Amino acid sequence: MSFQSIKEELEKRSLELTATTLVGDLTSSSKTEKLIALLDDMSELQLRFENAKYVVLIDDCYAEFFYGELIRPQFLNEVEWSKLIKNIIKIRDHVRTNYGLEVVFHPHAQSHVETEEQIEKLLNDTDINLCLDTGHLVYADGDPAAFMHKHYQPIPYLQLKSCDLKVREKMQREGWSFAKAVSEDVMCESELGVVDMKASMKVLEDINFDK
Repeated sequence: MSFQSIKEELEKRSLELTATTLVGDLTSSSKTEKLIALLDDMSELQLRFENAKYVVLIDDCYAEFFYGELIRPQFLNEVEWSKLIKNIIKIRDHVRTNYGLEVVFHPHAQSHVETEEQIEKLLNDTDINLCLDTGHLVYADGDPAAFMHKHYQPIPYLQLKSCDLKVREKMQREGWSFAKAVSEDVMCESELGVVDMKASMKVLEDINFDK
């Protein structure tokens, strides 16, 4: 399907493109170059949508998505972390210089930027902004409301969903892959999970969030 036909299909369905997403091993320079090439291809479509100003960047999972076995180190040493930061900045700068778009980093379950501690390390080592996902943060034992209250300035892009910790516990107990957990609704609607949406919305009101 051509970019033009995708755009026409979105318009026919009265849908609006707000962002594109890149997922890959950000500790690898060669894979980062491939992500940049993919981004260059996607930009032709994205730039046709005035409101599509974000590129969401996600580090690839350290466990195989469908089978669950470890395929990358779960935790990075300082050299590996430095490569991750270097490649994030490289993509950010390429996007900003060539397309005038903003890269926002999405902390993701089973990736190297998952926990509150890892996210804060990323914020300390870069000036990258976040696409914060409340469900993934709770999956990693974080507190979305408290985190947003503390770090609201670098969060222009927010994904509101919840997490069923009973499913996560069963996943850990039975050794499920993340794909299996997703199929069992580990990420779920707000009323079915543990994210305190009232507290999160109160924070958004307090900080006048209007991104």
